[in-house]
Amino acid sequence: MDKSKFLSHRLLGYGTTESTIEALSSAMNSDALYLEVDTRVSKDGVIYINHNPTIESKRSSLSIARNDSKRIDKFIQKHSLNTPKLDDFLNMYTKRKNKRQVLMLDIKDFGFEKEHLFFVNKYRLEKNIAWVSWIPQALLTLEKLSANSTKFLSYMPVNDFFANFTRNISIKKVPFVPIVLIGEYFYKKPLGKFTHGYQHAYFSKELNHELIAMLSKNGGGVCISKKILTHELIEFNKYHNIKTAVFAAEDKQEYKKLSNFGTDIIFCDFVDSELK
Repeated sequence: MDKSKFLSHRLLGYGTTESTIEALSSAMNSDALYLEVDTRVSKDGVIYINHNPTIESKRSSLSIARNDSKRIDKFIQKHSLNTPKLDDFLNMYTKRKNKRQVLMLDIKDFGFEKEHLFFVNKYRLEKNIAWVSWIPQALLTLEKLSANSTKFLSYMPVNDFFANFTRNISIKKVPFVPIVLIGEYFYKKPLGKFTHGYQHAYFSKELNHELIAMLSKNGGGVCISKKILTHELIEFNKYHNIKTAVFAAEDKQEYKKLSNFGTDIIFCDFVDSELK
């Protein structure tokens, strides 16, 4: 298997549970070129490595955004969970043997870009970190703070049929679920109260010049669901020097299929024995 495009999605397969220090200690010394984890921020601004907006045990869950770190830490300790802070996670990552490896940090909460960047700079990992987010405002903020860093925008590309509808979506929450929609014309609009504890979805028919200029630098690109990937999108990205990262392959057969499709990076929910 060609290993050059392999990205370990949430470090799945490297530990007993995803996105833990245990999984990182194995993944960071493997042949995987890319690793990926998500960050969430507590009410008092402490950054945790966690995909969901909640930390979950077998019987209960706790919102990260609505609770301070003291209560979150007690919950983690009580239920013997392995949810690390970004500080501890990056400290561990400095001990890796694979110096070529890139760690992609997917920022889920807007407004804490300086705090994220602080820890990356603290451990001198600027050249080994790529920023990812569904929130264009977060990446644009990071562009002002760290213009030379690598950035990937996750978004929903739409066709002509949906173009007019999605352009005119403002910052709008979907009823009954914590998903906030961002229309094409509102990629710089303040998120208001929807900055913290939400999932975001940015829609665009075609990325504008400002976003292209940011993403085309330093090996950056876009992250796209495999379900809506097209040859036209890949060709557009290649023309603009933007990498296409796709999520998520479930096995080696699907990895090969997505690789042959022309993608540059493939999020994988499995670990191949050659890599591990």
